[in-house]
Formats: sequence, structure tokens, C-alpha cells
Amino acid sequence: MKKEKTGFVVIVAAILLLLASCASTTVSQEAHSQTRDIIQAGDTSLGLAQIQERKEDYGSEILYNLDQGVVAFYDGQYELAKESLGTAERAIEEAQAKSVSEGIASYLANDNTVTYPGSNYENVYANVFSALSYHQIGDVEAALVEMRRADNKLRNFTDSQKNQTNFLQDAILFFTPNPFKYLPVMDAIDFTDSSFVDYVSMLMYRADGNVDEALVDYRRLEKAFGQEYSAFSLEDAEVPAGKARLNILSFEGLIAPKEEMAVMAETGKYNHKVSWPMISSYSGSDVLGVEVSCSDGTVIRLHLLENLSDSARNLVAMNTKFTYLKSFYRGYMKMSAAFEAAQVVYDLAATTALEIYNAAVQTAQSSGLPQIAVNIAVNGAKKAYESAMKGAENALNAALSAVNETEQADLRMGQYFPDRVSAGGITLDPGTYSLVVRYHLNNGRTIEKAYSDIQVESGKLNLVVTACGK
Repeated sequence: MKKEKTGFVVIVAAILLLLASCASTTVSQEAHSQTRDIIQAGDTSLGLAQIQERKEDYGSEILYNLDQGVVAFYDGQYELAKESLGTAERAIEEAQAKSVSEGIASYLANDNTVTYPGSNYENVYANVFSALSYHQIGDVEAALVEMRRADNKLRNFTDSQKNQTNFLQDAILFFTPNPFKYLPVMDAIDFTDSSFVDYVSMLMYRADGNVDEALVDYRRLEKAFGQEYSAFSLEDAEVPAGKARLNILSFEGLIAPKEEMAVMAETGKYNHKVSWPMISSYSGSDVLGVEVSCSDGTVIRLHLLENLSDSARNLVAMNTKFTYLKSFYRGYMKMSAAFEAAQVVYDLAATTALEIYNAAVQTAQSSGLPQIAVNIAVNGAKKAYESAMKGAENALNAALSAVNETEQADLRMGQYFPDRVSAGGITLDPGTYSLVVRYHLNNGRTIEKAYSDIQVESGKLNLVVTACGK
């Protein structure tokens, strides 16, 4: 019987060791925070260098290239930006195809053990930043291709997790009547449209001479914001004859990071950890407003197009029910296996300790020593037995705690997308102009950025892209 128990313990312990040790390499949150601070301070070159130094630590082609591509764009390295973002997009497609075959692993260990597949918003924004990179180097045709890809993705996203969620819920109901009692109720809007995408797409279609498609995007923006919203106007889609349109696109702050939410669930005799990711409620920008002064005397205020942190927050929240249920299922299965294995070990330790205690007592009592010496020996054996039992109990609890710690939320994400995107436009006579962009911060400071020798031409995409990491 002891051999059978020992064999069972070895098998289960090996499984638990495998589950506990499965973890993909990733850059620490502390390292990302350091780089975020540097980029927010305005040193995008140093921020990019730090990302490149940590390439081997990423453990994900998607995450490395998203981060490198976006920060390279901020730094004006547009060739590197488009190459990195193109690589990230292709890797996302491969990873999402692979995620079907890898899915079983995430039901056994945690989501960090599988290839990071990228989020829908990262998939789309990779195309938008790639399009803007192509525009900055003068390849308008390639830029428009990227925007078409972004638009097609948005219109074709589906909820592929619905059936898996229902399956998990049915499975969990076998061992607990109310798995969702620990999950806060969250309202979320699915990521099926993006004003950022619609705006850039509108401008590129207009520059390509396709006014009809530009007007389709304009109507989407109008539906989302209302007719009088100042971030855009009909002249962005259809410029008056003889005039030119200068558009300004502004990126502010950095996207809010993910954080782990965790609870201890009580399921029968097991208490197990349940964890899931959320985008933090932190506001990713200190910018209160953006003002643009043009050399023709026009002064405009840019207006919000999209809060990317909110888009990410909504998408992660949309998936929370599924990630929560997976964690609940994993936590229960791992803890039940660990508890049974640890209980067998505990029972073996208790039996062994009791046998040693009984042998020690019997030896002392049959030794012929004076009674006082026998009593001392028996008391010593008793203390040794109690100490052994306490040690076994501590080891059992430590083992169960260690198994709980293997349940960790997947906090991987592209770290350096902007928090917000703002926009505005000025209708001008064709010519050469300069701009001053003023970022007004919530601490009363103002950051100015100047742009000179801007060639504004009829029938062209005259777009100034500016950014403030604050």
C-alpha cells in the first residue's frame, strides 16, 4: 500500500512541478516602468535603446516588435517602425493560428505558458502606426494598404471565446454552484470600431482621390461623435476647390498597463487562487489640452479622437469572464491534485513519526532505567513526534501555497502605445507654413513643439504627427 501511495505522490508531484515551472520569459514590470518614465520624460532614443537591450528577455516576437516599432515611430525612425510593426502583425497572425493547438496548455498551467497571441486592438493599431510610418517616408500607396487591413480587421472581429466560456461554466458547475460570486460586474463595449482608424483612413482616402470612401469614414466619425465635434469636419473628407487641408494628429501619454486582480475562492475543502488581468484605472496622460498655432494666424484646439487605454480596457473586460473561468478551473484542478498528493505525504510522515515515537517509548520502558530517566526519554520522544507533525503540517501548507502562486494573470501587452489620440485640421491656401504645438499639463506647465517648412499642397495628405509622452 505504501508503494502505491509513494508512486501516486511521485506522479502528481511531477505534474505539479511541470505546471509550476512553465513560464515564458518576459520583461519585468519594473523594467517597463523604468522605460516608460524615460519616454514620458521625452527621451525616446534612450527608451528605444533600452527596449533593444532587453530583446532576449521579451520571450515574444510580438511584444518586442510592437514595443520597438511604436517607440521607433515616436523617435522618428520610420523605416525601423514599419519593419517592426509589420513583423509584429505577421507574428500575431501566426500566434493566433497556433493558439488553437496550444490552448490545452492554458487549461493546465497559466496563460503565460502559451505564445502571446496579441490583442485585437494591438493587431489593429500595429497597422495604423505602420501606415503612419509609410506616410512619413512618402509611400502613400503602402500606407493606404495598411489602413485597409486595419479597417477590414475591425469589421471582422468575432467573439471566438463564447463557446469555450460556456463549456468552462458547465464544467465548473459540477463542483461549485456559483463560480462568479468573486467576479465584479463589469460593463464593456466590444472593440469593433475605432475613431482613430476611421480618421486616418478618411485622410488617406481623401489624399488618394477617393472622396466616396473618405466620406464613409467621415459618416462613421459623425455617428460616433455628432456633427459639431471639432476633431474633424467635412473638409477633412472633401477639401474646398483651390484649398488644401493641414491635419494635426497628436499622441498623448502612454497606454495604461495591465494589473492582476486576484481572489481566494472557497470550493468545497479547497481554497484556491483565481486571477485575471485588467487594464489599470490609471490615467496615462497628464495633458489637459493641446493647442496649435499656425503661421497664418489660425489657432485651434485639438480634440480627443480615441482613448486607447479605454479601448484596451474594454477589450480586456470583454474577455474577463473567460479568463476568470479558466483561472477558476485551473486553480481548482491544481489545488485538488496538490491537496491529495500533499495529504498522502502528510499521512506517510505522520505514520512514520508515530512509529518512531512508539518504538522510542517501548525502548525506554524496557530499558530497565530508573523511572525518572524513562519519563525523560518518553517526554523527549513526545516532543520529537509533535515537532515532526508540526513540520509536516507546515510543509503541507507551504506546498499548497506554492501551487497557488503558480496561478498568475497574463499581464503581457504592448507597453508604449499612446494613452490618447487627438486631432484637428486647418483649411489653408497651398503654401509653406510653420506650426507651434502647445501641450498644457495638469501641473500648470506647457510643453511646446515647433514644426517648420511644412509644405501644404492641394490633393495631398498634409499631416503633422506630434507626440507628448507626459
